[in-house]
Amino acid sequence: MGSAPGAHPGTADTPSKPLNEGGEQMKNRLKELRIERGISQEELAELCGISRATLSKIENNEEVNVNTRTIAKLADAFNVNPSEIFLL
Repeated sequence: MGSAPGAHPGTADTPSKPLNEGGEQMKNRLKELRIERGISQEELAELCGISRATLSKIENNEEVNVNTRTIAKLADAFNVNPSEIFLL
């Protein structure tokens, strides 16, 4: 009760939350790995099925919702485990 009719937790009706608990974005090595391998943001974004703007936000640790499928695609693109990209 107290929530708007039809509103559900975790939907677009609620503000996005950081990728980890404690109010901070999860840090990552995405930009470092991308540059090491000579891949442009456009190339990586296309390979992973996300926009270049979203990739930029992820790289810059801006608040963005990233689903597990995207995390897996990013890891696959670099042939690494997700834990080697996203740091707790």
